[in-house]
Order: sequence, then C-alpha cells, then structure tokens
Amino acid sequence: VVVAINKTIEIGVALNAASHAALSLAAHATDEQKKLMSFIDYEDASGIKHPISGLSLIVLRGKNGDLRKLVEAAQKEDILSADFVATMTGDTYVEQLEQTKNTQEHTYYAVALFAGKSVLDPLTKRLSLYR
Repeated sequence: VVVAINKTIEIGVALNAASHAALSLAAHATDEQKKLMSFIDYEDASGIKHPISGLSLIVLRGKNGDLRKLVEAAQKEDILSADFVATMTGDTYVEQLEQTKNTQEHTYYAVALFAGKSVLDPLTKRLSLYR
C-alpha cells in the first residue's frame, strides 16, 4: 500500500486527504484484494484487539504532476487506487460534489494505491519519503 501526498499542502490538509484516500482504497477493494491487504487483529495483554493491516504502508510525497501521473497510470494499468483532490474540501459535500464535477484539471492532495511492489516501485521511484 502506498499513499502519495502533495508536498505543497499543509500537514492538517495532508493528513485529512491521505486518510480519506486510504479509507476509500479499502472500501473499494474486492474481497480478494482485502484478503491480500492482510487485515489482522493485534491483541494486547488485556485482550483488547487492535485491528490493522499487516502490510507496510509507505507514505511518499511529490508534486501535483507526480500525483496526477500516478492516477493516470493506475487507471491505465487497472491498479486499485483512490485519490483526494482540492475540490473535495471546504463548503458542504453537496458543493464539493458540484465543484468536482465541474473541474477537469484537478489539484491532487493525495493518492492511495494497492498493488505488488514490482508494480508500484516503477511508478513511485521519483517520489520521496514523507518525513
């Protein structure tokens, strides 16, 4: 699982966008993809379960154009992906839906992708780790 975040946005917006993209990625996964995401319960000594994916989640950062290329590659190669764009913030969700519908060139805030390492590495090699 890779989440790429636009490096020009502030941290609060970045966390919001990345969270939305990751949630959407899991929500849109097929049953087989969900199995591959390895959701497991980490149980602590008191018996409380902490459900989480057993896979690594790599968080990267890049420019808007880099994120756009990821979205385009995911669509072309049929990679499970979810993105969060600037029109999805502010106002009400009704206005956000309308703004998104009327926008062709998006400013990408975050993109989440799920595929094998051999598929994702070539697509993300130009991005840096988010620190």
